[in-house]
Amino acid sequence: MKLIEYFKIKIKKPILSQEEMVKENQKKKYYTQLEQASSRLESIEILVANNKNNDSFILGTHLAVDIFNLFANYYKMKNLFTIEEVKASIGSFSDSKVKDLFEKCEFITNYKPNIDPTDEYCEAMETSVSGLLHGTEKFFKHINRTDLFTPMDEFNRRWKTQSSIAVFIAVFIFGSLVIDAISKPTIHKDVAQFYYTTEPNTNFTEEQSVRTPLEMIDKGQWKEIAFDIPEGTKPFQLIRFDPLTQVKAKFTLAEVKYLSANGKIIFQRDFSLTENLFPANTSQLGDFHDFKPGKNKVGGFMEMVTTGTDPYITFDLPSKIAVAKVIFKIRVLEDFKKFEE
Repeated sequence: MKLIEYFKIKIKKPILSQEEMVKENQKKKYYTQLEQASSRLESIEILVANNKNNDSFILGTHLAVDIFNLFANYYKMKNLFTIEEVKASIGSFSDSKVKDLFEKCEFITNYKPNIDPTDEYCEAMETSVSGLLHGTEKFFKHINRTDLFTPMDEFNRRWKTQSSIAVFIAVFIFGSLVIDAISKPTIHKDVAQFYYTTEPNTNFTEEQSVRTPLEMIDKGQWKEIAFDIPEGTKPFQLIRFDPLTQVKAKFTLAEVKYLSANGKIIFQRDFSLTENLFPANTSQLGDFHDFKPGKNKVGGFMEMVTTGTDPYITFDLPSKIAVAKVIFKIRVLEDFKKFEE
């Protein structure tokens, strides 16, 4: 079959002639007989391994007869019933390759009645009939591709090839999507969180924190994230900003504003970068957790990339202040994309 034929989609099975249908039935019959022979050989191996010599010997003789009759059916010869008859009929095969196959099976050619099947003898018998069956399988595999070949074989071969190609393509595409999803994850809607402490030398707690949704409809665009602070909260000692909870997200922080209850800005600072690529007043910045530096430049804003699922920044304040609202100006985008300037 030409290579181009393997890529032609043909769903309808070929219509076989009477002669071709006979060949298909023959192949099915031979396949069934070979399966039965393989099953019998497996039983012999188990019996030999467990020193069941008499039983393995009897099965060995039956297997030799079965294999002979498989060839006899193909060559339209008379079926035999005993291994003695098989030994005497090896020369009746016109095909020299088949004759050689049986002559190499020492279990048949050296067979003697009333023999005592010792462990050694049965192991040699197992090896001998195994070689005979292996040679038989190769013979009929060749016959299926030549004398018994029909358009159905061509149809099946084409479908196997096309199925293999389809599976390969599907696995390749799926694998690429999985790898892409792992290496280039898409960021999605999240929750930003703001922590604060009101007493010196205390840890951040969920009770002293505020959450707000982080929408991803306008990825890469500047947005303000506002946190309303509960009324009556004491002045802040230390604050912490958790912008999101996702890996490989590009994050830029432009400024933070602290507002009073009437909306007046009490204090604000921006995060534009100086010549050393750090914001001014870096002493007021604390820990950067699950972040790595992004592509920063002088005059731009502090850009970072998340490396874990718990990224946060802690801040100290120039003075302890009581506020009603905190607003962060940020933008977020997938790490493999670029912000529009």
